[in-house]
Amino acid sequence: MPTLFILSLAIMYHPEFVAEKWHFYLIYMAVYLLGHLINAYGVRCLTWLTNGLVGVINIGTLFILIALLVKAHPKRSATYVFKELSNETGWSSNGLVFFLGLLPSIASITFYDCAAHMTDEIIQPEKNVPLVMVISNTVSALVAFLAAIVYMFCIVNEKNMEAPMGGLPIVQLMYDAFNSNALTTIGILFLILTFVGSTYLYYCSTSRLIWAFAKSNGLPFGQSFFGKVSPTFQSPINALYFTTIIGLIIGTIILGSSTALNAVLGSAMICINLSYIFPIACLMFKSSFSLSPRVRFPALEVVCVENKDLPYFSLGRFGLPMNIASVIWACFIMVWLNFPLYNPVTTSNMNYACAVLGTTFLVGIGLWFGYSRNHFKHDVNLKHI
Repeated sequence: MPTLFILSLAIMYHPEFVAEKWHFYLIYMAVYLLGHLINAYGVRCLTWLTNGLVGVINIGTLFILIALLVKAHPKRSATYVFKELSNETGWSSNGLVFFLGLLPSIASITFYDCAAHMTDEIIQPEKNVPLVMVISNTVSALVAFLAAIVYMFCIVNEKNMEAPMGGLPIVQLMYDAFNSNALTTIGILFLILTFVGSTYLYYCSTSRLIWAFAKSNGLPFGQSFFGKVSPTFQSPINALYFTTIIGLIIGTIILGSSTALNAVLGSAMICINLSYIFPIACLMFKSSFSLSPRVRFPALEVVCVENKDLPYFSLGRFGLPMNIASVIWACFIMVWLNFPLYNPVTTSNMNYACAVLGTTFLVGIGLWFGYSRNHFKHDVNLKHI
């Protein structure tokens, strides 16, 4: 996404510029490698980077929304925003199209578990991790809903949105509404900083997940290589290098088929939702969120936080019904995330995310039975639950 925003700036100031695939990959590689350098050798910068990013996101959001409301003219009617439907997918059912359109909203409030990957580096993780997960995604959902309404009211030229500048509707929306290269540039720069900064934090979270899994010997050469932390830089260097190499390899898809690239990007949302189904389904067995840690782990030495019988974040009697609803919703949305977007379905517009998901599943099964099953060590010394 940062690549698209950067290239959209070039197109705005040089309309004759035609972005080639290698342009995309070079910018992608530059952003990715800078993220590697920050996470591997400048881990102490992550704190001020996170704090700075909070300011950028909030100021940028207010700037874009307020500027759109002030500058966009004429604005769309409430009938256009809340009542009119546009279905150009080829599917006859508007209800079906509604569910197909859930992907953007899901993408805006995803990665619920990123904070959970950082428990070794967060103060009072049993308290702060649930707070981060719940508050951040709740606020994101509310802001995304309000922003979507503002965007709809501020569409100045609907036809331009069919072939937006740089392939990004938000860029075309700002360009038409602001009628100013300067204001549009500021808006795009806020978006670039937001996405680049978020990418570096996702990078950090992913490396910690690999590091934690490797520490439990779930990966080949786990404890001896990927599970090590550099005493000099205080970061899991080898896990970061592994993440970087895999990311750069996957990024080469940009140079090939756009259909394959869309399949990989689409499968990300599917894999994320799938990863939530299994742990939540396991919690349904005893509705663990509503039980005391002493009941959940009777054979283990457990010290409750502040001598409470329940963990800091407890769903109480609502635990079981909410877990059931979560699993049902995740299974339901998985169907639509694998559904073809257009009808009739052809080889070029087919949703191949299911094929990527199947390949990922086979790789995971192979890793488990080929190595992890006989080497994975689960840490049962649970304290401060």
